[in-house]
Amino acid sequence: MIMVRNGDKLERGTVRARLRFDFKGTAKQTRLFFGNKSPQEAAAENRQRQLVALENVPIQGISITEIFGDGEIYTIVDPITGEDVAYAPVELTVEADSIEDLVRFAFREEFRKIDILEPKEMLLTHYDAEKMLYQVGEEMRLNRFFSTRLEGKSRWEG
Repeated sequence: MIMVRNGDKLERGTVRARLRFDFKGTAKQTRLFFGNKSPQEAAAENRQRQLVALENVPIQGISITEIFGDGEIYTIVDPITGEDVAYAPVELTVEADSIEDLVRFAFREEFRKIDILEPKEMLLTHYDAEKMLYQVGEEMRLNRFFSTRLEGKSRWEG
């Protein structure tokens, strides 16, 4: 829990935030010569898989209050490969017990933006800063582990 100023008092509170993720899709060729998937179709499928995971997998310290997964899919050209890459945006509104509970989202490859909606001001004690920095280190270690073991699969996909 974080400390929030309410008049002259400090009270325990939660953090309400809006997070944006852009799920990637690249053209995929199937085994047969027909039925190839466009980057837009791949991005839409990836977004749908991630939405199912977000809706069904509980995340400690996080309560998802709203999911907006109908954003327009956009396409860019990858500057390295020269191929079209599509991104399917998703916005989540979450309520977190603490700032460090939000850290895990910032380390996702798909993470793009965070807006802290409430509270407008919060008090971060040295203990809170230590917990947050510890969580940053843990997420870095987990991401290194998963990136070497799963080669691009999301932690939420299994």
